[in-house]
Amino acid sequence: MAGNNHQASRGKGGFRRGSMAEESGRPNSVGLGRRDLEALCEELGSEGDPGVADAQRRHKRRDVRIPRVPIQLRHPGGQVTTLIVACRDLSAGGVGILHNAYLHLDTECMVYLPGRAGKHKRVAGVVRRCRHRRGIVHEVGIEFEDPIDLREVLDLDLGSDWYSVERVEPSELSGSVMYVEGSEVDRRLLRQHLDGTELGVTCVESGDEALARVGPDVDLLIASYHLPDMEGPDLISKLREQGMHAPAILLTIEDSELVRFKCSSCGANAVITKPVDPNLLLRAITEFFATEDLVHHGTASELSPDHPNAQLIPDFLAELGNLAKQLEEGAESGNLEALGTISAQLMGAAPALGFTRIGDQASQLRRAMAREDAGATKSEALKLVGLCRTAETRRAA
Repeated sequence: MAGNNHQASRGKGGFRRGSMAEESGRPNSVGLGRRDLEALCEELGSEGDPGVADAQRRHKRRDVRIPRVPIQLRHPGGQVTTLIVACRDLSAGGVGILHNAYLHLDTECMVYLPGRAGKHKRVAGVVRRCRHRRGIVHEVGIEFEDPIDLREVLDLDLGSDWYSVERVEPSELSGSVMYVEGSEVDRRLLRQHLDGTELGVTCVESGDEALARVGPDVDLLIASYHLPDMEGPDLISKLREQGMHAPAILLTIEDSELVRFKCSSCGANAVITKPVDPNLLLRAITEFFATEDLVHHGTASELSPDHPNAQLIPDFLAELGNLAKQLEEGAESGNLEALGTISAQLMGAAPALGFTRIGDQASQLRRAMAREDAGATKSEALKLVGLCRTAETRRAA
């Protein structure tokens, strides 16, 4: 394999840990600086993309040109090779890179993306495509093992179109939404925007009413910036103090620096400018529901009532409430020992009782812990909390 590479000693998961600041006379394996990389990517874009068709792509790709992205490849037999490649584009689900040689499909890799805090974010992935484009340049598509939050890597404003989901199927959206809005016309408009979904929408007219009615059954909060009795950011701050973990979207007619500051500091997850673009709103909702694993509301046992294990389900459900509380406390305090113990317990018991989603999510949590990614660990743990709290005896007919 050509390029600026070297063999690395193995660490956890077969990949080397430590600094990825490789020194070389070339910026990357294709020898392109930032200006030349930008020019080449523009040329390749004008020639058409031979990769995945847009209709098949779930996550929106963004043109992200990064001259130096370290990656590690794990070959059959366990050998690990480190490369410095150029990044062409990035999405929540994968990255497109340029390299000077062919990379075999299904090769496991670790991508080191530059994080906003100045540290690299390690993302596990697999090579899914590799095509020769010109000269020594090969375009490689890497699919991430788990989708990433692009806000951890890119400087994305809450009010911008940062959502990773490219296409939405409204009929697949289900869950509970509370909309806080003083204007009856705006309340009717939002209901119309969500008409093709399976979302249950509860409308309230004031911040005080929202404070009194928001509970754990609310999956998403949408609030107007200007409410009759308070500003939207103040409402979200108070709800966060009350313990609300649900994502929150603010709708505003303003786009000033002060508004952006208040929205970013109150605990809001997104800001959408009025008049609301219905497609943008649906993409935002899908983003958060997918992130919180709420696209399909509730978690049900898949066992039939006459299955031998079905008699154990009531006791398991009774225990889930306590486990969810311990998980939440462990996520907030960073207690990895508690998270590890509970996730192992759920991985063993949940699938045997028909709760495959809980078992799968427990596995996701353990993978995040193995990567030593504190942010992902907390996120995956809170997803598991939500699944435990919405568990049901059996799937509705």
